[in-house]
Amino acid sequence: ASAAKSACSTSTMNMARMRRHSIPDPRSAGAVPPAMAGAPLLLRAFLAADKPVLAICRGIQLMNVALGGDLYQDIKPFEHVPHNDHWGKIHTVTVRRDTLLSRILGQDTVLVNSQHHQAVDKVAPGLVLSALSEDGIVEGIEKPDAKFCLGVQWHPEWLSAADPAMQGIFDAFVAACK
Repeated sequence: ASAAKSACSTSTMNMARMRRHSIPDPRSAGAVPPAMAGAPLLLRAFLAADKPVLAICRGIQLMNVALGGDLYQDIKPFEHVPHNDHWGKIHTVTVRRDTLLSRILGQDTVLVNSQHHQAVDKVAPGLVLSALSEDGIVEGIEKPDAKFCLGVQWHPEWLSAADPAMQGIFDAFVAACK
């Protein structure tokens, strides 16, 4: 599971540069690293081949934009709970019932960490909303017609050692990879 955690948390895409119509936030300035330039194509190839996908933090943002959704470039103006610079559990996320995420976590709410200033705005066609924070920020999306395609905005890899529900995300992903 640790290899899956490492592979899933290495996404460093500058999402402000992915969408031409987006207004880049100064904190997102800079070029897309060459290693990430092909990430949207790779994501679409994985989905076309029905390979499992787990997207964490910027990964959920990449997944949403690559499949036709939009992002809030800066959530600070309308956030009511802290979303940035919190490594430990800081806010509650409500999980929608009858979703992959709800089946994995086995609970309606979870306490999560938060390390982002951008977030999913319009959910891409073909994806469904699976979790929201207390202030309405999208915290989970998934593709119900895929073998396994889940994106979460928080960092479950930082919580999984002490939280079996968070470890369950990785266990489910690894099981889907077999």
